[in-house]
Amino acid sequence: MRSSTGIGRARRVLLAAAMVVLALALGACGGSDLSRTTAGEQSPSEGNAKQGDTLTIAVTAPTPTLDPALMNANPSYLWMAQLAYDPLIWYEPDGSYKPGLATKWAYVADDNTRFELTLRSGVKFADGTPLDAEAVAASLRYAFKTGTSGPIRVPNFESAEATGPSTVLISCSSPCGTMPIMLSQSGLVGSIISPAGLHDKKKLGSRTFGAGPYVLNAAETVAGDHYTYDANPAYWNRSAVHYKRVVVRIVTDPNARVSSLKSGQADIIDYVPPEIAKSVESSGMTILPEPAGTVHMIFRDRTGKPQEGDPPGAQYAPELANVLVRRALSYAVDRKAIVDALGYGYSTPTAQWTAKGAGAYDPALESMYAYDPEKAKELLREAGYPNGFTLNVLTQKTNNSDRWALAIAQYWEKIGVKVKMTTAPDLNAYFSAAPKTPVLFSQYGAGSLPYSLEAVDWYGRGGIFNAYQTERWISKLVAKAAAAPPEEAKQLYLDINKRAMEQALNLGIAHLSYLFAYNPKKVNIPPFPEVTGAGQTANFAPILTRVTPR
Repeated sequence: MRSSTGIGRARRVLLAAAMVVLALALGACGGSDLSRTTAGEQSPSEGNAKQGDTLTIAVTAPTPTLDPALMNANPSYLWMAQLAYDPLIWYEPDGSYKPGLATKWAYVADDNTRFELTLRSGVKFADGTPLDAEAVAASLRYAFKTGTSGPIRVPNFESAEATGPSTVLISCSSPCGTMPIMLSQSGLVGSIISPAGLHDKKKLGSRTFGAGPYVLNAAETVAGDHYTYDANPAYWNRSAVHYKRVVVRIVTDPNARVSSLKSGQADIIDYVPPEIAKSVESSGMTILPEPAGTVHMIFRDRTGKPQEGDPPGAQYAPELANVLVRRALSYAVDRKAIVDALGYGYSTPTAQWTAKGAGAYDPALESMYAYDPEKAKELLREAGYPNGFTLNVLTQKTNNSDRWALAIAQYWEKIGVKVKMTTAPDLNAYFSAAPKTPVLFSQYGAGSLPYSLEAVDWYGRGGIFNAYQTERWISKLVAKAAAAPPEEAKQLYLDINKRAMEQALNLGIAHLSYLFAYNPKKVNIPPFPEVTGAGQTANFAPILTRVTPR
């Protein structure tokens, strides 16, 4: 899946939410994840020993690979990784970090360029081989250098080396303040692969080689249709294995997923359409909102002309090089009206494209682009486009993305900006087309990620959510924040968000909840914590080792 092309590089990123993948910090304030503190020995996945027979999950899309290093952070994919691969660090729903395969961790350089891990003793991979420092270091080198998110989100990674039987030192050429989240179940880089899996990487796409609670049963799996996982008898934390077997079924049609839940064919489903969520609840099912996503348009082309390093086949929108045009497009949209029509009570309007829990959200910025179509037209005239122009926009169908994008486009057309909309048939097609598209509609799991990582997604280069070219002034601030103490970093991230808003680099529309649903008569799932301006929710999907049978 690795490629030297722009498209190949983009496949190394999460969606986010979506997709995916995601906003967080070690501290309760949610401002930065640069903490030097270490974690204790308690495992977050320990629970009672009650065990059910089979847990069945219905998800919207099949992962193109079972290799965790090559997965995108869509909820469906995160679940598949969680089943077979324990992370080094667990990212908790309250935004804290807890031990996984590592029991302690800390930055050991004042500039956040070196990060040390102490591994849990006595852990074995599912094949019986020991999980030691050499194995962990090898897995990290593979994921950081050739994985999906590693090379994009931590391009300054230099090395991962065993410094003792149970200690690993990660080194970066410049500050890498996102290390805790990258090593968690949300970042996927820390989903440790066994030496056997690294020895034959072709098999990583269709088999599992982890130290997680389950192992893929290849004989009872049909790729793209259903995946069967059996409990791992060698798992170090048997009390967290609440089912003998987990089956993940691919059900792309949302109504069919809901039907499978109501009929008892599935216990949990993802991506419940908000317009039918109330009827799902009235049938006795429980809706579980993950309240941290954002809806927005990403202006990926902000220069309007080809430049060195642009993705092959990139399309351009010269009009977007003018900040007045970008501001006009933001003033043109009635966010409240769109949310009233499409949110169904699970969304709130926002002009920002960072979620409330991501650490850089500023309530004072919400009035910056109040709906004003006349001002939008005036700005277009001032920019030299009194008769408007045409924009190419990419969207996709998951979670009603096509409907949200169309609603925004209708407002743009009222000020003379015509939209040529392309709707990708599925997430994989969307990921492939996104890198060369000048305007991208996105539902991004921003509350699932710390702003330190969000800033890399928005203002780095080479990923789906980035612009073709980076803004130097923002890149400097991002680098400065990555090396700063938590409180200083938090203020820098607030400054970055404000400056990006002033320049209208993207167009925020709404905070939304990704809706999961489950049968409360069959399973129990802890609710997500409430998101506030000072806190955050950490997970883009429920942690499967927290799901217990009734």
